[in-house]
Amino acid sequence: MPNYKMLIEYDGTDFCGWQVQNEERTVQGEIEHALEVLLKEHVRITAAGRTDSGVHALGQIASFSCERQDLAEPGFLRSLNGLTGWDVVIHRIEPVSDDFNARFSAVARQYSYHIAKTQIAVGRKYAHHCFFSLEVDVLNDLSQRLLGTHNFEAFAKPDPNEKHYLCHVDQISWSEENGQIVFRIRANRFLRHMVRRLVGTLLHVAQGKMSKHDFLLMVEQQKNKNLCFTAPSKGLFLEKVYY
Repeated sequence: MPNYKMLIEYDGTDFCGWQVQNEERTVQGEIEHALEVLLKEHVRITAAGRTDSGVHALGQIASFSCERQDLAEPGFLRSLNGLTGWDVVIHRIEPVSDDFNARFSAVARQYSYHIAKTQIAVGRKYAHHCFFSLEVDVLNDLSQRLLGTHNFEAFAKPDPNEKHYLCHVDQISWSEENGQIVFRIRANRFLRHMVRRLVGTLLHVAQGKMSKHDFLLMVEQQKNKNLCFTAPSKGLFLEKVYY
């Protein structure tokens, strides 16, 4: 049975996350329904990152298998996009090896978090608003302590199914882009709410609501979990998946 890989972009504003849920609109549910209408068979797709409610994606990758062998044709892609909502676009479908799995074959994922420095109207659904001064250099210096392999349990939503909380971060930065502050991080894996909790907690440090020492205790000794702050989902984007 042919195996396929999809490149997907979506606006997560009106979705209850990626994963299928009963009676809720999800990205997975939207795409699977469109595929089943066209293919006349049950299809289950696997994503590289199961994004939460309100989180967006520029480069989500998903994989699935089906009986048909012509899905890479432009006509099929147009038909598929015609059946999904305006807030989901499949940019590419291509055949891959039978052992490819969008989630388990990935070696790294990259997320970005966008922060507006002033009140905005256009783009307000895609950035968190912070009306206080942010020193990018200070945030960059502190964030460098996150490079390498660490236990991120203090920044994760508790999950009884999680085997371990170790993640290897190989790139991390804060920058100013188009009038916004952008946090970008790449790692081999991410835990639930990890990026939003890192951002929220670092912003608390920047505001003076939390000391650098307490933040580092969270990273190095998994202490002060009660001080963790979760930034809103609307500023988070899954940018790219690496294989």
